[in-house]
Amino acid sequence: MKQLLSILACLALAGCEGWFSYHPYDTRFGGETDINRRHIAEIEAACREKDTLRFVFMGDTHEWYADTRDMVADINRRQDVDFVIHGGDLTD
Repeated sequence: MKQLLSILACLALAGCEGWFSYHPYDTRFGGETDINRRHIAEIEAACREKDTLRFVFMGDTHEWYADTRDMVADINRRQDVDFVIHGGDLTD
């Protein structure tokens, strides 16, 4: 009986193309656009006359909220950082 149920479950799930339709890049939302392009232009304008750029590279911040908050506060106190690169994702 367990084998029969397993086979039926596999057959049912194999034919689910119309039931489940999800892709992580298939989103529909409104709001601000061209954020990267605008900020890159701001960085270029702010750094045009400099011969040295100083940046912070931060890694993945998964669920390390207190540490991330402390790091951002530290970066914001500094006057020698031109921009920040976040090399990870921001999700749980």
